[in-house]
Amino acid sequence: MTSLSQLLAEELDADWTKIRAEFAPVDPALYGFQGVVGSQSIRTLWKPLRQVGAVGRAMLVEAAAQKWGVQASQLRTENGFVINTASNAKLSYGTLAEAADKLPMPSGVQPKDPKDFSSSASR
Repeated sequence: MTSLSQLLAEELDADWTKIRAEFAPVDPALYGFQGVVGSQSIRTLWKPLRQVGAVGRAMLVEAAAQKWGVQASQLRTENGFVINTASNAKLSYGTLAEAADKLPMPSGVQPKDPKDFSSSASR
Protein backbone atom coordinates (compact mmCIF):
# COMPACT_ATOMS: atom_id res chain seq x y z
CA MET A 1 0.00 0.00 0.00
CA THR A 2 2.89 2.37 0.69
CA SER A 3 4.34 1.85 -2.78
CA LEU A 4 1.04 2.78 -4.41
CA SER A 5 0.88 5.98 -2.36
CA GLN A 6 4.47 6.76 -3.28
CA LEU A 7 3.69 6.47 -6.99
CA LEU A 8 0.88 8.96 -6.65
CA ALA A 9 2.91 11.28 -4.42
CA GLU A 10 5.80 11.30 -6.89
CA GLU A 11 3.59 12.30 -9.81
CA LEU A 12 1.88 14.98 -7.75
CA ASP A 13 5.17 16.33 -6.38
CA ALA A 14 3.57 15.96 -2.96
CA ASP A 15 5.46 16.15 0.32
CA TRP A 16 5.78 12.48 1.29
CA THR A 17 6.31 13.38 4.97
CA LYS A 18 2.74 14.71 5.07
CA ILE A 19 1.07 11.67 3.51
CA ARG A 20 -0.68 8.90 5.38
CA ALA A 21 -2.03 5.94 3.46
CA GLU A 22 -5.12 4.14 4.69
CA PHE A 23 -7.74 1.88 3.24
CA ALA A 24 -11.11 3.41 2.44
CA PRO A 25 -13.85 2.25 4.80
CA VAL A 26 -15.89 0.27 2.30
CA ASP A 27 -18.21 -2.66 2.85
CA PRO A 28 -16.59 -5.84 1.44
CA ALA A 29 -20.07 -7.27 0.90
CA LEU A 30 -20.76 -4.49 -1.61
CA TYR A 31 -17.33 -3.94 -3.16
CA GLY A 32 -15.45 -7.19 -2.65
CA PHE A 33 -11.89 -7.53 -1.46
CA GLN A 34 -10.18 -4.13 -1.13
CA GLY A 35 -6.65 -5.18 -0.14
CA VAL A 36 -3.39 -4.98 -1.97
CA VAL A 37 -1.71 -8.15 -3.13
CA GLY A 38 2.04 -7.64 -3.01
CA SER A 39 3.69 -6.96 -6.32
CA GLN A 40 0.46 -7.63 -8.24
CA SER A 41 -0.79 -4.23 -7.10
CA ILE A 42 2.28 -2.48 -8.47
CA ARG A 43 2.16 -4.38 -11.75
CA THR A 44 -1.48 -3.50 -12.36
CA LEU A 45 -1.70 -0.01 -10.86
CA TRP A 46 1.61 1.75 -11.48
CA LYS A 47 0.55 3.21 -14.81
CA PRO A 48 -2.99 4.33 -13.84
CA LEU A 49 -1.77 5.88 -10.57
CA ARG A 50 1.00 7.78 -12.33
CA GLN A 51 -1.54 9.05 -14.86
CA VAL A 52 -3.99 10.13 -12.16
CA GLY A 53 -1.19 11.93 -10.31
CA ALA A 54 -0.03 13.68 -13.47
CA VAL A 55 -3.56 14.88 -14.26
CA GLY A 56 -4.05 16.05 -10.68
CA ARG A 57 -0.79 17.98 -10.79
CA ALA A 58 -1.77 19.60 -14.10
CA MET A 59 -5.13 20.65 -12.65
CA LEU A 60 -3.49 22.18 -9.57
CA VAL A 61 -1.04 24.08 -11.78
CA GLU A 62 -3.88 25.35 -13.97
CA ALA A 63 -5.82 26.50 -10.90
CA ALA A 64 -2.76 28.45 -9.73
CA ALA A 65 -2.21 29.89 -13.21
CA GLN A 66 -5.78 31.18 -13.27
CA LYS A 67 -5.48 32.62 -9.76
CA TRP A 68 -2.26 34.46 -10.63
CA GLY A 69 -3.28 35.32 -14.21
CA VAL A 70 -0.17 33.71 -15.71
CA GLN A 71 0.58 30.87 -18.11
CA ALA A 72 0.85 27.42 -16.57
CA SER A 73 4.26 27.11 -18.21
CA GLN A 74 5.56 29.75 -15.76
CA LEU A 75 4.81 27.47 -12.83
CA ARG A 76 6.40 24.42 -11.27
CA THR A 77 5.44 22.08 -8.46
CA GLU A 78 7.41 20.97 -5.43
CA ASN A 79 6.55 19.40 -2.06
CA GLY A 80 2.83 20.12 -2.25
CA PHE A 81 3.09 23.65 -3.63
CA VAL A 82 2.70 25.33 -6.99
CA ILE A 83 5.48 27.87 -7.38
CA ASN A 84 5.53 30.87 -9.69
CA THR A 85 9.02 30.79 -11.21
CA ALA A 86 8.95 34.54 -11.96
CA SER A 87 8.05 35.73 -8.47
CA ASN A 88 8.74 32.68 -6.25
CA ALA A 89 5.20 33.03 -4.88
CA LYS A 90 3.75 29.74 -3.60
CA LEU A 91 0.28 28.29 -3.25
CA SER A 92 -0.30 25.06 -1.38
CA TYR A 93 -2.23 22.24 -2.99
CA GLY A 94 -4.75 22.57 -0.16
CA THR A 95 -5.55 26.17 -1.10
CA LEU A 96 -5.88 25.19 -4.77
CA ALA A 97 -7.85 21.96 -4.39
CA GLU A 98 -11.33 23.44 -4.59
CA ALA A 99 -10.55 25.54 -7.66
CA ALA A 100 -8.76 22.62 -9.33
CA ASP A 101 -11.77 20.40 -8.70
CA LYS A 102 -13.94 22.77 -10.74
CA LEU A 103 -11.69 22.62 -13.80
CA PRO A 104 -12.31 20.24 -16.69
CA MET A 105 -10.07 17.22 -16.59
CA PRO A 106 -7.31 17.72 -19.15
CA SER A 107 -6.46 15.07 -21.69
CA GLY A 108 -3.05 14.14 -23.03
CA VAL A 109 -1.20 14.84 -19.78
CA GLN A 110 1.98 12.80 -19.61
CA PRO A 111 3.46 11.43 -16.38
CA LYS A 112 6.90 12.68 -15.39
CA ASP A 113 9.99 11.30 -17.05
CA PRO A 114 11.68 8.99 -14.50
CA LYS A 115 14.83 11.12 -14.73
CA ASP A 116 12.74 13.90 -13.13
CA PHE A 117 11.67 11.84 -10.12
CA SER A 118 12.44 13.65 -6.90
CA SER A 119 13.12 10.48 -4.92
CA SER A 120 11.69 12.29 -1.89
CA ALA A 121 8.78 9.85 -1.97
CA SER A 122 11.24 7.08 -1.20
CA ARG A 123 12.60 8.71 1.95
